[in-house]
Amino acid sequence: MVAGVPYAKVRALFMRHGLGEKRGRKLPFATNFRELLTMSELLGLKGTMKRWTGWSAVNCAGIIKVPTNAQDWHWVAVERTEAFGAVAHDPALDWPAFDRAPLDVMYRSPDSLRPSGNWISFE
Repeated sequence: MVAGVPYAKVRALFMRHGLGEKRGRKLPFATNFRELLTMSELLGLKGTMKRWTGWSAVNCAGIIKVPTNAQDWHWVAVERTEAFGAVAHDPALDWPAFDRAPLDVMYRSPDSLRPSGNWISFE
């Protein structure tokens, strides 16, 4: 989503680098920050890891870490737009999160995602 590359190409890249299979306790395609930064670089993106300080820090495309439940988390793509402010595209949810949502769209507040820790910024 962040790289603007078809899903099939990204999936194949993960498979070639061994991230598409179970690794110890890790499920297929489960990644940490280092692995995600490596895959991003292979797709032509230069990412930097930053400490999460709030939605106002999202000034470009990025990837945040949000809780799935008490023990697990997943990646969510974020971006800053002029019209809608911070926008989060969570694959686990049916609708995006907007700072300022369009009037005719189902949405949730970005604060409901509860990001924490570090995030990857693609400036």
